[in-house]
Amino acid sequence: LPRNHANKPLRVKLANRLGLREFWGGAMVDGMHENSRTFLSGCPAPGAPLSEPIPDVQLISIEVAQLERRLLEVGADLGISAVTVAQRGPDRQLCACVYPEGADVEALMGRVRGAWDEWDVP
Repeated sequence: LPRNHANKPLRVKLANRLGLREFWGGAMVDGMHENSRTFLSGCPAPGAPLSEPIPDVQLISIEVAQLERRLLEVGADLGISAVTVAQRGPDRQLCACVYPEGADVEALMGRVRGAWDEWDVP
């Protein structure tokens, strides 16, 4: 993506390029939950003009129950447990990974890093 002098991606016309109105029917506001404004997309070709839409934009869906199940699968032999806690509605959930003292947490994290999407790693 084009970058400014501080090596940060340019946000010029980013809302238009991502087609954000299609997702919310309006503008993004600061009070929106992080899950409502996290996207995965393709990358425009090098040198693409700032008027060209960013391809394949998808709103990321984080399913806490699925995350809990996946944590239990990868950590079964380490004695891992997972607990889901709902806070203030369905879009405010937490999945906590609970492990016994002495469990090899680095081994668990090694299993999930690279195999899971970055936003799914607890």
